[in-house]
Amino acid sequence: MTTATTTQWGPNLYVSGNTGPKMGRVLQLLVGHDGDGNVRYDNGLLISNVQPDGSPGLRMTFEITKTIYRTPNQALIKIYGLSQEHEKTIGREYNDVILQGGYQGQVRVFFRGNIRFTHFYGEAGVDRIAEINAGDGDKDFRNALVNFTLEAGHTDGDVIHRLFTSMRATTEGRIAGKNLKTRFARGRTYSGLVRDVMDQAARNSDAHWSIQNGAMIMVPVDSVLPGEAIVVSSETGLLGTPEVNNKGIKIRTLLDPRIVPARKLWLQNNEIKQKHLAKAIEGQKHKLHGPQKPVRTDPDGVYKTYAVKMAGDTRGPNWECESMCVALDSPIPSIKGLPISSTPDDDVLL
Repeated sequence: MTTATTTQWGPNLYVSGNTGPKMGRVLQLLVGHDGDGNVRYDNGLLISNVQPDGSPGLRMTFEITKTIYRTPNQALIKIYGLSQEHEKTIGREYNDVILQGGYQGQVRVFFRGNIRFTHFYGEAGVDRIAEINAGDGDKDFRNALVNFTLEAGHTDGDVIHRLFTSMRATTEGRIAGKNLKTRFARGRTYSGLVRDVMDQAARNSDAHWSIQNGAMIMVPVDSVLPGEAIVVSSETGLLGTPEVNNKGIKIRTLLDPRIVPARKLWLQNNEIKQKHLAKAIEGQKHKLHGPQKPVRTDPDGVYKTYAVKMAGDTRGPNWECESMCVALDSPIPSIKGLPISSTPDDDVLL
């Protein structure tokens, strides 16, 4: 099996004056078994678009959708020209995938999940294609069950801690919420699917929960993940002009694996962008009626990401992120059963 050296994504990769930040695309797919998300180089198959000697590897494409909502993030990965032996191994033995990439010297994991199904086929004029459909935390989301009782005085934080003992692959990420430490006056039995118990805990704290790269997170509706905002400008990879509609602001950039749901984006050159956004809002006002009004823009250009689409082709032009965002103090567009109000204060479950 071929291995490759990786480094952690540098915090200053996308800043003005940093030389050569986008040179040399790198994509590495690690496929393994066990079903517990613990894929390693010694128990799986590593496929890379660049071999250790610098020669080209296999062509790969990917389409990834990530959101702040509970539904598992999805990935569609295609590998061209894979050997029949490796096709059989992936189709019959392997259960988990890790996709990492970016640029030479700056590689970061941007998808980890369970294989839902595979498909192997040929197309006229191209190599045989191996197609992998995967979901982030998919098996735990669909199958993890709990059955336990907690005494009077327990909190939602205690409940969430217990849930992880019933999940095989999902780990505990940042869990924050308004009422995580509020004590219940009576004991309670929790029984059923983990996702249903998490739904109630999230409603109690007016928060969204999701699984991101194998880690469960919970973020209050009006909060974000900790860390500095990711700078977005023409110098750092902004593509085109941001678009505005009733669901938020759509920002296209070159691929940046750091962009995940609940992260802050800082849209630079804001005066220029505000003019473009203002024109877009005026155009939308003629199309939208009633409550479907364009979202408001943030005067400082800082936005919260609630959905990200990533797409790439190691031998084609596609290599970008499409982020849907709202202003920090604006509600995230909701779907049925999810909270929409605000929570300016929150506890953090450590």
